[in-house]
Amino acid sequence: MQIGLRITNNTQESLHFSFFNTLTPELVGAQGQIQHRGGGSDVVKVPKESDFPLAMPGECIEFFLEASLLWQKLDRFKLLIVRRDGGYWWFDQLKLATYQIRFSYQELCETRQWIEYVRESIEQMRSRKVWSGRVDTPFVEFQLNQL
Repeated sequence: MQIGLRITNNTQESLHFSFFNTLTPELVGAQGQIQHRGGGSDVVKVPKESDFPLAMPGECIEFFLEASLLWQKLDRFKLLIVRRDGGYWWFDQLKLATYQIRFSYQELCETRQWIEYVRESIEQMRSRKVWSGRVDTPFVEFQLNQL
């Protein structure tokens, strides 16, 4: 399955947005309890040009993460969300119920350090104008139901 989000550039200048290790999910259960999030990494990837889409003023861009719902045992499931840097987030021990999910988008300096690591020049990095800051998406409800 895919989990996506849409970002609108509400500024007067063209901006790149980083989708390289900038999204963190939060999952809330039916009774308002925050679900435990785990994470890990099997491999480290370097950022690609496609991880930094350009949005013109007023333009919306969409970004999708790969996600899987895995059966664990009996009536328990695991939601696995793959990150662009080779890592992943997971929420396990999910039951048939209603949940809400949202993402925190935070780009401060980590992406720029990775860009330097892959030897992109300072001039290219500055010309990129990657939006910096933190935004939380609204919660979106979904249900795990028996067919």
